[in-house]
Amino acid sequence: MITGLHAEPLNESGLKNLVCDIKPVTMSIKNYVITEVTANMAGYKATDACLNRVRQFYCQRTFVVPAQRVEIWPFPTSATLTGIQTSQNIPLSHVTDFCHLFPKNARATTCFENPCYQNMQITTFGRNFPDMPMNTDSKTESQH
Repeated sequence: MITGLHAEPLNESGLKNLVCDIKPVTMSIKNYVITEVTANMAGYKATDACLNRVRQFYCQRTFVVPAQRVEIWPFPTSATLTGIQTSQNIPLSHVTDFCHLFPKNARATTCFENPCYQNMQITTFGRNFPDMPMNTDSKTESQH
């Protein structure tokens, strides 16, 4: 996380080098409003005018911080030798993107292929994702 930001003179022409202090930080945030944003422009030389334009741009706009979370929803029944056929209703909140993850065994946390899962499809708001049922051992990925 960027914990400090300052500009150092680069040369006599007025160019400045943007220096970011970066430290590992652990945060737990709920129901927050961002009141200030700092841009990390690594490798670019920024004048004071440029830095001020960046500050002005973000002080007048809503800034969305993307987050990623993996939720685990096990099937309600165990698979048999002939497979498993089931439906599940899973509540989604503030979702813009989702991806299927299929563990290869009970100890695995993420995996994109498992030959045991076939003809998978998600239906939400009356639409199927993907359009055609997928098999997890196929060459196509399913991210929506």
